[in-house]
Amino acid sequence: MRIEEILEYLNLRSDSEIRFQETPRIQEAEYAVLIVGKGNEEKSPSVEERKTLLAMQHCIFLVEKVLFEDYETYGKKEEISDNPAYRVIRFFNENQENRRWIYTYTAANKISSIIGKIILSEYFSIDFSRAEVNVKPGEYFENTLTFKNTGYTRLNGYFIGGLFIHNTGKHRPRLENFDPIIKMTYPHDEIQMNMNFQAPDITGSFAFYVIIRKSGLILNMEDSIRKFILHVASEDNAASCDALLLEESPPNGILFTDKKDFIKTWRLRNTSGENWRKIIFKVKFESVTHYFCKERKKVYYDVPNGSEFTISAKLYSPDIPGKYTVYYQLLREDGTEIITDGPICCSVVTQYERQSRFEII
Repeated sequence: MRIEEILEYLNLRSDSEIRFQETPRIQEAEYAVLIVGKGNEEKSPSVEERKTLLAMQHCIFLVEKVLFEDYETYGKKEEISDNPAYRVIRFFNENQENRRWIYTYTAANKISSIIGKIILSEYFSIDFSRAEVNVKPGEYFENTLTFKNTGYTRLNGYFIGGLFIHNTGKHRPRLENFDPIIKMTYPHDEIQMNMNFQAPDITGSFAFYVIIRKSGLILNMEDSIRKFILHVASEDNAASCDALLLEESPPNGILFTDKKDFIKTWRLRNTSGENWRKIIFKVKFESVTHYFCKERKKVYYDVPNGSEFTISAKLYSPDIPGKYTVYYQLLREDGTEIITDGPICCSVVTQYERQSRFEII
């Protein structure tokens, strides 16, 4: 398979004005392609060349299926194999967190289509005209979404969905008038859509997450799932609770595309009119199917009235795709609950592109 044939395939199918061409300087390339097959194992890249490829943002590693199957049988043993191709596969596999996925091919004439599927994938960016919206309970408001095609192919027939999350996990805002279909959009084109909402009839902080799908799959995005924050407050909101939630990080509904530990923090203000000598922070309810909270109880001391304080918990993203929420409560020293402007919780969404180390095409 010659480089010219791959470039011709990409340029023939790309709708972009950008043309793909080979460059002698790998540092100037946007994509790097490494192909290892039967008969060319001795041409495997050196350790320094592998490190250069690994550092690139887009590195496509193709292994002939027969060679991959041999590696699965013989090359994964503890002793170091003399086959240089096995060493290359092992190198990329052990650096899995920092590279693209390893693909396999059955015949040389399929390489162009495999590379084309990867490079010509759907990419886009999303932004809102208003990142934060302050409204009263039940109030109507509008926000504008800007969608830009940042890939090399036309986008058409994509559905936009929205995921609403409140700090109680309930009472989601209602999406009023919204065209769910993105019509044909060429590379570098952008479209704008107006969305009308009605705020819920309770106070608190909400997040709206835009999800764009085709055939049920979340597509490639430059900035993951985008969101805007909705703050619903009434004039007497501060008088109805013991503590105000001022800030939380990361926000509820954050999307995880790989498994990792993280720390969730909440910054609050004591508005109870009393000094707390000791408060207890503990899990109130967690998903009954998958537990993802690593700290279930903490004690904090000396929180004067009117002061700001921060609480935190260690969590991890579950290894099965889905939505997970854990709810917490704050208790005084005597066991009575500290009422906040909406229960404190942590919600995550997990969707992993691959569940195994290798993808077989």
